[in-house]
Amino acid sequence: MTSPGEDVRAGQPLLKLLDCSGAVVTANVTEGVYNRLRLGEQAIFEPNDGSATIQGEIVNLTGASGAPANLAINPDALNKEPYRVTVSMPALNSTGKECAVGRTGRVVFNTDAAKP
Repeated sequence: MTSPGEDVRAGQPLLKLLDCSGAVVTANVTEGVYNRLRLGEQAIFEPNDGSATIQGEIVNLTGASGAPANLAINPDALNKEPYRVTVSMPALNSTGKECAVGRTGRVVFNTDAAKP
């Protein structure tokens, strides 16, 4: 966050750290899918880069009137659906060799077909 030789002042941020031990995935979904989901249900993230799928849990549901979240990729650039689902993906970096933050992919929800 600074350049070599740059003067810094007290309290100025000098660096940011990224914790790659876990992350969240935010998916834009249709209203129909959104209405079938519940907090605590399981979901699977399938990365577009072909790496292994990652099991997660739904931790937040944001409907059309919800405030925009702090996301790495602006959802409006991907989809106009106003319904968002946040899935917690613990222990993404089990090998210690890579960081999964910033990946794109597909989220598959384990919804029971018998639910209304």
